[in-house]
Amino acid sequence: KISDKFVDKFLLVYPELAESIEVQFDWVSLTFPDLTSKQVIDDVLRLQENLFLERPTSQNFYTREMAFAGEKNIYIQDFAPVKNPETQAIEQKFGTTLYLTGKGTRLFEKALLEQSMNWRNFFEKARQYRGHLTRLDIAINDKWGLLDMNELVKAVQEKRFWSKSKSYAVHGNVDDGWTVDFGKSPFVIRAYDKHKEQANKGYDTDVKTRVELELHQDKAEYVLDEWLNHDKKLVDITFDILYTYLWFTNEPIDAQKLKSDKVREVIEQTVEPMPAWSLLTALGNRMKFVRQPKKQSVERIEKWVLQSVV
Repeated sequence: KISDKFVDKFLLVYPELAESIEVQFDWVSLTFPDLTSKQVIDDVLRLQENLFLERPTSQNFYTREMAFAGEKNIYIQDFAPVKNPETQAIEQKFGTTLYLTGKGTRLFEKALLEQSMNWRNFFEKARQYRGHLTRLDIAINDKWGLLDMNELVKAVQEKRFWSKSKSYAVHGNVDDGWTVDFGKSPFVIRAYDKHKEQANKGYDTDVKTRVELELHQDKAEYVLDEWLNHDKKLVDITFDILYTYLWFTNEPIDAQKLKSDKVREVIEQTVEPMPAWSLLTALGNRMKFVRQPKKQSVERIEKWVLQSVV
């Protein structure tokens, strides 16, 4: 195991490394059982209602969708008001879900900045309105190039890894970029070539590789509880989960060892770890949680129309 003393020395020599690996939210969805979409916009998001385009939907049993700037980045789904045929009164069923996609979280961070709020303030407010997390994605961005996706895929193919989940899948190729998934909903760890993924969409990014924790329902709420109620750092929680659920090695792991009751301890004591993965998890608590607020850009929408629609 890499010691704190070694990490201190390492960061003394490579101080920029601490700035090159960062943690951020990449997807947030919350369900509010007692609110309508307009209440979520006014009271929870505190955004201008006229910035949302209202349209019908049939997704997730809802009938109405309110989309910020008409795009599926920040959007809320609920039940459209209907006329009661007997009383002729307009009635609306309560219950709504807010979705902030990867790009949506960046756009919303701009709104949080303008409201002098941070994510913690937002989640505390959401809980006051009985908001329940249905999905939370936490991204670890590797801008240094510490992780090599070709090496991770090779390790998976050669069975040089241990995972708490028996389920895993490899997608993609060398040219377009690899993606490796470990586990299934409600909890998935995903590693992929972020730079190639964005290049394929016509965008540029300084992130080389991304490791993502995709948490649903109780798993997402667990992270929020640890953060809000037990005053743990979000970065520490993230890397504790990563360390506990996934490990890569430099040599294949014997099948008998994988059946051991204390498989993780056995592997750590007897099988040489993959240096890059060990260093990533050891550096964990030195990383920063970052916000990257972005404005909605007309130029970006125009570029999307020209590339993807025309």
